[in-house]
Amino acid sequence: MFDYVIDNTKKNVEFLGLIGVMLKAIPDKRSWYEGNGFSFVKKSKYNLDLMLLDTRTIDYFEYYESLSY
Repeated sequence: MFDYVIDNTKKNVEFLGLIGVMLKAIPDKRSWYEGNGFSFVKKSKYNLDLMLLDTRTIDYFEYYESLSY
């Protein structure tokens, strides 16, 4: 399930304008998430770790820089 969500997010990041996947993790599992590409953001309510997997690529940034508003 985890791999499915991550793979689909990476495939649709540009189309949907996503940054990535953010979740609240049990502090004991923080190292597991970091080992899978997530970065610690901050402690959230109820002392959970807010984690982010940034799925943007260079293409993502080039695309949005090319847009004129």
